[in-house]
Amino acid sequence: MTADGHPSDPPSRKDLRGIAAAVVILLLVTGVLLVIIGIDSTSIPMMGERGHHGAMGSSGSTGSSSEPVPGAPTVTVRAGDLWFDPTTIQISAGETVNLELSNEGSLFHDLAVDDLGLDLDAEPGDRAAGALRSPRAGTYSFRCTVPGHAAAGMQGEIIID
Repeated sequence: MTADGHPSDPPSRKDLRGIAAAVVILLLVTGVLLVIIGIDSTSIPMMGERGHHGAMGSSGSTGSSSEPVPGAPTVTVRAGDLWFDPTTIQISAGETVNLELSNEGSLFHDLAVDDLGLDLDAEPGDRAAGALRSPRAGTYSFRCTVPGHAAAGMQGEIIID
């Protein structure tokens, strides 16, 4: 309606196309972000929670990993939001190395090597380390276990020769 009470002109096709394009772009961006960060009802932390492991504010190694071994070589894996660097680690069979996770991202990340019983947890800006004792030659997968992170690229392999 206009100020004098008469019906206003309907929106032009150009106006409607612009609005429709903006809505489509908003929906696409939202969908892509949800896929990238792996949002589902179990991955949204409640106030006071941290990720899916341990108590809020703790860092360092957890699970069945052991404390770092003094004097053992250290292999550092940098973690950002949805990436690890390096994604391939090569060590000799029988060698003990300290595996260190350096979380450079803005989200909680972990590094889990299920077949070797190692799980390192790190809040943003923190580091966690544990001894990796290579039992035998083989290729072992590692990943971030936060829902959606491994699928988005946070995975790699440890090659023991």
